[in-house]
Amino acid sequence: IIRLKYEGGFEKLIEKRKAIPNNFKRFCTIELKIKTCRRYLRSLGIIKYENLVGFRYDEPLRVKRRKKMWKSVEDKFPLYDKEITKEKINNYWINKPYTLEIPSILGNCTLCFLKGKNAIITILSSYPELADVWIKDEEKMNRTYLSNISIKDLRNIAQNNLFKDYDLNQVKPEIGRAHV
Repeated sequence: IIRLKYEGGFEKLIEKRKAIPNNFKRFCTIELKIKTCRRYLRSLGIIKYENLVGFRYDEPLRVKRRKKMWKSVEDKFPLYDKEITKEKINNYWINKPYTLEIPSILGNCTLCFLKGKNAIITILSSYPELADVWIKDEEKMNRTYLSNISIKDLRNIAQNNLFKDYDLNQVKPEIGRAHV
């Protein structure tokens, strides 16, 4: 197993792009994962290869919407092709003498904007400290990851138990906060 990392990590990426990713400019996966792997393979002289994508059978829209990025790369969906669902994956882990000890709601990108406001509030109810680095990014770049609300505001909602009575569709942007 070879672990790859974008040179300088996420912080350097947002500095370089002078932005943070969001639903309209979702450059994080492309830069941090896809292009980083591509650069590594090219450094080895590998131009044509298969890319194994971990979309499950219960995620058919993700498979369908996947866009071909390069002619020399063929995407394969082994979990989808073998009809592996989230339930099957959970059952697999139940029978193991160990776990990854990562709550399923967190995944590898803890507060990803693609999770949506409700999931992020749920996460921040139990893990408010996860917001710190995200808030730092938003303040540094004067942008928000989600439209109309900051991670700081979502943490406040979560920590003040406001979630039950809060209409997330009516959230207005803070005055002076720019949105990409």
